[in-house]
Amino acid sequence: MALVRWSPFQELADMRREMHSFASLMGNRFLPFAEDRFVPAMDVATKGEDLVVRLELPGMDVDKDVEISVEGDVLRISGKRAAEHEEKKEGYYFREMRYGSFERTFPLPEGVAEDAIAAQYRDGILEITVAGGAKQIAAPEKHTIPVKKIQ
Repeated sequence: MALVRWSPFQELADMRREMHSFASLMGNRFLPFAEDRFVPAMDVATKGEDLVVRLELPGMDVDKDVEISVEGDVLRISGKRAAEHEEKKEGYYFREMRYGSFERTFPLPEGVAEDAIAAQYRDGILEITVAGGAKQIAAPEKHTIPVKKIQ
């Protein structure tokens, strides 16, 4: 008998996937909270003095389905992935593709000018560059909080 490392997070992910599959088969009647949501992965990094935000949006038409805006000091990326209708008369198939609307936000450093933000899309990756954004981010100060012991 071989030992297998237990992964509680993998079990939770498997259970969530099973609940979503069940909900979609039942038309979401029993689990109304389990509506399909698409949440693209997002990375934020610095590149020299620039701040770079990257999102995975494979197969999307960024001209029609994605909107990038700045509201105050918040960068907002929103869009919608449309599902194609597919019908099969015979056999059984399974679909795990994620469709639906999404919105990702990221706080920008104060005073970022709109013309300092540029976006490009290539090979399924949307990359938004905030020129000079990295040098405007102040390193957070570390504060320790004392803990009172109560007896």
